[in-house]
Amino acid sequence: ITYPFAQMIKGVAQTAINNGDRLVINDAYRPYNVSRYIYNTARSAAANSDVNNNLTWFLAGSVSKHNTGCAIDVTLEGANMPTPMHALAMAASKYRYFSSNSGFASTMTSDAMKLHNYFMNAQGFTDLASEWWHYQSNSCHNTIVGVSSTGASFWSNV
Repeated sequence: ITYPFAQMIKGVAQTAINNGDRLVINDAYRPYNVSRYIYNTARSAAANSDVNNNLTWFLAGSVSKHNTGCAIDVTLEGANMPTPMHALAMAASKYRYFSSNSGFASTMTSDAMKLHNYFMNAQGFTDLASEWWHYQSNSCHNTIVGVSSTGASFWSNV
């Protein structure tokens, strides 16, 4: 992840520690070619399912915040979460109806809400409606994508 994004996460981690919790980061930077492979493989596997119709809700169809080192997939150690991490299922959704304006999904556990509050009460984080585990910095991403049209090229040149 980028240094400024790491500094943001450090603050959240300290808040979690102060409350007796511990962040566990399971995924962060992901090369663009890996994202494309996952997307294409999932599209083939889900060709005749409901997930295929909403695949871009679960997987980025273009440069993602992960590709620029500006997103993490995170949980709380020992917590009870709605689904296993990276489940491509509606039960993994944080919000109802693809929108944070629609309220939280009924599957959100108290631990998932605690994780959400740690990140969303901190400055500069946004989330995804489809993944209880995903937090990102749009400003971090926009800075990097502004350097290069794909973001992925930026990292290969570093």
